[in-house]
Amino acid sequence: MDDSFSESEIYCNQLMRRRRGFPLYVPSPPENLPIEYQTHGVAIGDVGSITPEGIFDFYFNIYLPADHPINDNDVPENFHPLVPYSSKSLTSLVYDPGDSVSTSSVVKLTPPSDEFPGGEFMFSCAAPQGAVLALPHGAHLKKLKNLEVERQYVAAHAESWYKHINGTGGRGLQNGSLYLVTGCEKAHSWGMASFYSTRDEFQLKFSRTPKANTSNRYRWRGVQGCRDPSQHKNYDPSPINDAPLNQTTFIHGLSISLGVGIWGKRRWLWQYVTHSRIIVLFVVSRSSWGWRIHWEELRRGERERCFVRIPSSCEDISSCGDNQ
Repeated sequence: MDDSFSESEIYCNQLMRRRRGFPLYVPSPPENLPIEYQTHGVAIGDVGSITPEGIFDFYFNIYLPADHPINDNDVPENFHPLVPYSSKSLTSLVYDPGDSVSTSSVVKLTPPSDEFPGGEFMFSCAAPQGAVLALPHGAHLKKLKNLEVERQYVAAHAESWYKHINGTGGRGLQNGSLYLVTGCEKAHSWGMASFYSTRDEFQLKFSRTPKANTSNRYRWRGVQGCRDPSQHKNYDPSPINDAPLNQTTFIHGLSISLGVGIWGKRRWLWQYVTHSRIIVLFVVSRSSWGWRIHWEELRRGERERCFVRIPSSCEDISSCGDNQ
């Protein structure tokens, strides 16, 4: 493992190439948040940032009132929630048990006949780098289809959000590092592995523990006689049927930046440049060739108010909001 990169950086940077969303290295909800949030984890409408550890740092949800236990009255000044979306506005996908997501350097060797949960994952890993996410119980994705209402809401309120988070909250976020979640992929169980600057090919196994009382719980194992240079971890509660679906493996969302003129004038910020545009990047459709992107430029007087992007799922959303 290369010491110049953290485990979260290696894992996230590798798996973003798979165009499945932004991978979170820590899918579990933080324990310091309200129990109502911990029960469900990251949700559509959450406003937050990604920490260096690969955690989604939650601030508030735009669909919930200020006094809701999840928001806990910790919201921007003059906050008014957005009218909740309907179920018809969602795209829902189910990934089968035994699914996995990996870079091209990781090849799944698991026989098609294996049944999950209960089957064994086997991966062949080629140099120099790669990552894999194994999902013994599959996963569930929900994301908004149409983001026009959310985009307009962000454009109208982004300045107060940054002011609240950087001023009152003291987070010190850089411009463009704030996100509105528009989709989540969640799993009951998972196994993550990543490697970097490896010279030799090796194999990894993610399989059930041999003890009868562990109820199909999965653990990583190296293959006997093979060196294992990877970093890996797992989550597999027991019994699985009683565990909440709160493990968020991927998120989709809007990357939000203030207009550079407004950003530079804020006392609670530290940067000054000039610009006069709103640029919106949004997804028109998705095909086997990836995301089709459409640019729209809106001018509002002489100053840009907000810079909003929907990243193309595999792109680094931490840089999607950077000034052009």
